[in-house]
Formats: sequence, structure tokens, C-alpha cells
Amino acid sequence: MSKWEWKKLGEVYDFTRGLTYSKKDEVESSSNCILRSNNIDLQTNSINLDELKYIKDEIDIPQEKYVRKNTILICMSNGSKAHLGKVAYIDKDYDFAFGGFMGLLKPKCEINGKFVHLYLCSDEYKNFIKSLSDGANINNLKFDDLRKFEIPFPPLSEQKRIVKFLDEEFSKIETLKTNAETNLKNAKELFETTLEKELNPLSRHSERSEESSADLPSGWEWKTLQDICRKIVDGTHNSPPNKAKGDYQYITAKNIKADGIDLSDVTYVSKEVHKEIFARCNPEKGDVLLIKDGATTGIAVINTLDYEFSLLSSVALIKVDKTKIYEKTLVYLLNSKAIYKQMRKKMDGAAITRLTLEKIKALQIPLPPLSVQKEIVARLDKLTENVKRLETNYKQIIANCDELKKSILKQTFQGGN
Repeated sequence: MSKWEWKKLGEVYDFTRGLTYSKKDEVESSSNCILRSNNIDLQTNSINLDELKYIKDEIDIPQEKYVRKNTILICMSNGSKAHLGKVAYIDKDYDFAFGGFMGLLKPKCEINGKFVHLYLCSDEYKNFIKSLSDGANINNLKFDDLRKFEIPFPPLSEQKRIVKFLDEEFSKIETLKTNAETNLKNAKELFETTLEKELNPLSRHSERSEESSADLPSGWEWKTLQDICRKIVDGTHNSPPNKAKGDYQYITAKNIKADGIDLSDVTYVSKEVHKEIFARCNPEKGDVLLIKDGATTGIAVINTLDYEFSLLSSVALIKVDKTKIYEKTLVYLLNSKAIYKQMRKKMDGAAITRLTLEKIKALQIPLPPLSVQKEIVARLDKLTENVKRLETNYKQIIANCDELKKSILKQTFQGGN
């Protein structure tokens, strides 16, 4: 194997800081397009041309502020440390400039820029960036620091061979990953389609009408949520002081996920505060919890916690009448597209959506007999288990693909050491 030579980034690249401009220079559209941090995709380390920014045409942009072929665009400043140092290889001349929080690496000598870019996607580089930004408030990089980063360089012909090899291997991995992501999406869509099919009357009618009852299967009835529930309340409308630790957990909308209750980020309230909240709503295992306020309004889950906890007003507590409906039946209904469509019509607010208790109580539910509910729930539970198993498998494949890319990168660049 040809001998590899270690060189510092500053030895082979010049650095250019991006264009600075003021907020008043920004316009909706012009011929002056500016690339910013969000135009580098963190996962793929490539250019993303969504959400482009434009500045006034009369601003004269120096030529060195444009991205050019065989250069590398790098994020030098960002509110999130995870985005610091992310890079994208520029494979052609773009008529785009780059903003002040960005930097451009321009080769000083004949070099394969894609080879360098691939090394800047490695864990070695990411660990180097992390070491520079480990301080509490360090969200900026300096080229004086970056220029010290060392890269192993083989001869130019070897650089080209490595790039070709990695492109081919990564293409195969991306195909596997894309197939897994497609299969995962199909599995989820299969469940949603089956859910609507099982609750077909709901998909045909989102509101009660004089004719709707005649169209329902035998034994089905249209009922309001209030008709089939013993209690529908929400949590406290006050904002109790949060505690890192305490006597009772305090559940809010952020803790309610599509697949259940998430306690990874939970706060606590004192015994005195909990007692006051619990007097309003006493959640018990098996009750239905429905998000009624915020971006995820409409998600419903069954409470699986067998101990007391407090609720915020963003979550509604629903206790069903078990002589009329099963908890699982209600959860499947509330999470169906047709009921969500009905909820959307009742939501208040534009940016922040919310449902009042009265509107929740007035939701129209197509209610099958208990015996039919039992059959529907059994089929949907079985499908849910299958989808979860597939989801686990496909997510593992996707994770394995990402790890495989890292492994191939590491092995390839260690070959010259």
C-alpha cells in the first residue's frame, strides 16, 4: 500500500468566512441566495436546498463568498452544539453565497475534496469538534483551532480509488436503509388502513345526521363521548412548581406519546399540591388519557401506571362506562383518522391547538355492541403487535446501516496508519 502522510487541515486548505448582512437586507426573493446552517443536513452531511434565504439584489457579493466546486462548506456557529462543525461537499459551482455563521474550505493544492469530506464525516473529526466545544457556552468554532485537525493523506490516485470504493459501498447501504424505511412506512400505513376499515362507519360519518344511523351496521349506534363515559375531566389549570424530585409525578402532554406514557422527562409535585390536583381528577390504571392542548392534541393512550400521579390541564382523563364501551375500543377510535378529523373541526387556536372539555364530550362515536368491540379490539391488538415487531426490526436495520457506514469509514482510513 502507498505510504500515507498526515497533514493538518490548515496545510491543505484556506478558510473563508461567510457573508455578513443585516436582517433588513433580507427579502422574499432575489438573485442573491444565501446558504445557512440549516442548508447542511446533519444526518447525510450534504447540501439541503430547503428554506433558502435571499437578500437584496443591490448588495454586491464578493466572488469569494460563493460556494464553488471541490470546496467544503462548514457550520461555524449554531445554537445547537450538535450542528457545530457539520460539513457538506460542494460537487459543482452554485450561484449561492454562504452566510456569516458558515465557513468555506478551499484547497490550496491538488486534492480530492470528496476524500477530505469523507474524513470529516468520521468519528475522529466529530470527537475533535466535541473537544473544541465542550465548554458550557461554546457554540462557535475558530479556524485557528480547525486548522490543527490532522488528516491522513494517500497519493491522489489512492484518494480517488477510496472515494470510488466508499461511494459504491455507501450506495448499497443507502439502498438497504431506504428499503427498510419504506417497509416501516408501509407497515404503519397498513395499520392505519386496517383501523379505518374495522371502524368503517366512522370513516363514512364524522358527524351525526338523521340518515347516519340507518347506514350503520346492525347493533351500532351513534353516541356522544359523554353518553358512554362516567367521567371526563382535565388536570389542574394552575402551574404547580416543578421539582426534580418529589412525592408525586406530574404528567403533562409531553409525557403522552403515541405508543404510551413516556417518563424519561418527568417532573414532580409536593404531596400538598398533588392532593389538590387528585381531588379534581383521580387517574387509575386503565383510564384513557387524551392530549387536549398543544401540537400533539388528539393522541390517546391507556393509563398503564398503577400508582397515583398528578395531571396538567393539557391532558384529559376519561373514565369509560364499561357496560357500553371498552377502554381499548375508545383509544382505537380516538386515534383514528375520522375522529381526528372531527377533532380538528372543534379545535381552538391556530398556532397552538386545543380542545375544550365540552367539545371532547360532544365528539360523535359510532358505537358497536360489546361483542363486536371485543372482536375488533382482538384483531387490532394482533395487528399492533405485528407492526411493533416489524417496526423494531426495521429500526434496527436502519441503525445497523448507520453503524456500518461508520465502521467502513473507520476501517478505510485506518488502512493507511
